[in-house]
Amino acid sequence: MNSEKILVYQDNPAPGQPRSPRIRLSWILNLLLVYLAAVTIFGKGPTYLGVGSLYWGEGVLFLSLLWALRHWNRGVLRTGAVRVLTLLIICFLLLGTVELVRDYPVWGLDSFRDSAIWYYALFYFVGLTIASNEQVAAVFRSRWKRFWIVSVIWGCPEILSSYRLSALGPILSGTGPLLAGSGLETIQSMGLGSVLLLTERGRGWLKSTTLRVMLAVLGLVTAGVYYGRGGKLSVLAAFAVVISASLRQGSFEATARRRTLWAIMILILGAFVAEASGLDLTRFLSLDRFEGASFENPDDTAGWRTVWWDSLYDHVMIENPVFGMGFGENLADYNPYITEQGAKPVRAPHNFNVTVFSRMGIAGAALWAGIFFLGVIVPYWGVMSESMDRAERKERAFWIAVLMAIWVNSSFGVLMEGPVCGIPFWLVVGLIAGKSHGIRPRRESQIVVGETLNANLRSAEPVSI
Repeated sequence: MNSEKILVYQDNPAPGQPRSPRIRLSWILNLLLVYLAAVTIFGKGPTYLGVGSLYWGEGVLFLSLLWALRHWNRGVLRTGAVRVLTLLIICFLLLGTVELVRDYPVWGLDSFRDSAIWYYALFYFVGLTIASNEQVAAVFRSRWKRFWIVSVIWGCPEILSSYRLSALGPILSGTGPLLAGSGLETIQSMGLGSVLLLTERGRGWLKSTTLRVMLAVLGLVTAGVYYGRGGKLSVLAAFAVVISASLRQGSFEATARRRTLWAIMILILGAFVAEASGLDLTRFLSLDRFEGASFENPDDTAGWRTVWWDSLYDHVMIENPVFGMGFGENLADYNPYITEQGAKPVRAPHNFNVTVFSRMGIAGAALWAGIFFLGVIVPYWGVMSESMDRAERKERAFWIAVLMAIWVNSSFGVLMEGPVCGIPFWLVVGLIAGKSHGIRPRRESQIVVGETLNANLRSAEPVSI
């Protein structure tokens, strides 16, 4: 049998239906899933595994690209929307490459480190290649989803215990506990996990509606307790996408609707009980950080961010408005609050959009805007306007919710500039592009399972890709 052929596998086939041959992902895709599991469950801590400045994320990128080149299907570019999106991403990569070549002799490894804002876009092609075979993509997406649910189980005690769980693990020199995240990405993952707990069908011990609702509520409360505003907003963005899509032609299944209503009722009831017991919910949920946010006061994080963004904008527009400041220069040098007050130095301005504009100028910002529009906004519009079955709409909505959560969170923190959110974002853009625009598996890489499934296939061995 050709080792490239893909067979559909059913864990629990309906009575009377034959058991389909099992699909087995290649070791490279499994390694990619291990990386995604690490950053989804634990956050940025595991990304620092490596030697010196060479971390294992770059190794995963290299191997994933080799896999994508081997399995590349030119059919993925047959639709106009995918071609335009791909062209924009190629231009984004080329612009970043040219600037890196220009800046490396001056800034050395610092320029390569700052280039992460564009070279993680290579994962778009990995996602697009995965999406070119729906059987492989279905298995890949299904396994990835489990990690977000596990993040709820890990994140609740981790955050509520003030990161004592991660402190029990190994300590990486200069980075802290191996299993600890910054908090922002942890809250984001827990929010997406809560979405899945409420909307997806459960299996095994997670089949219980009561257990799934209680875990989702606990995850949302924990997300509320955490002080980070960006993390909270990312959770709201994810739920906004999923709920708005579910209202389209009644896409919510009865079970999902019931779970969501139960979760809302528990949260409202809990809020009333907390208020009655004298608990200050505003402080408990860190909502006072929204009320007290000041764009004028540099002592507030919102204030020093806007001061920094304004300073970078002025400098870029004066020095090099078209191509920006390039890679290697420390953007913190242009934050008056950091330089004058001696605050903790941070290299990027806590906003991916501003970072792209600062380093790649108007040209880079325009390319990024086009990528975001075609890669996120257009698929969301398709979910809201196109006719599709309930399961398909729910599936697409979740992955768009992932992108929106990452983008919102990265607009308030340094997340997409690194692998913890950079790799997932670009990978999902590719997965959505392939699925949203009707790409089908290449004919030579597929065995149709259904009426053509004969006795020989029923007894076939697992196959790999």
